[in-house]
Amino acid sequence: DTTVSDQLGADIDAELIILQHRPAWAEQLILRVAGLEHTVKNLPYAVSEISGPLPCLVDVTDKSRPVLLGRKQLGFSNSILTYLKERKGIDMEA
Repeated sequence: DTTVSDQLGADIDAELIILQHRPAWAEQLILRVAGLEHTVKNLPYAVSEISGPLPCLVDVTDKSRPVLLGRKQLGFSNSILTYLKERKGIDMEA
């Protein structure tokens, strides 16, 4: 069995990973201000077969059930920021 970490590279130890083609400034800023350890992985393509247009967030906090979501999902203007707010308690508007 291969894990998400195996597929992304063995050098990734962080539980939150941003996959990007161009810099994902908003997502990186929020993670840094919140003090959450994360890794940014630059990819050569602007679109992923799994998540669609980059950037996307990979959350491997629960290694048996990783979460992968792109910036644009149905019903959300930025689903990565919504996910961080709802699941990690990060609210930049507070």
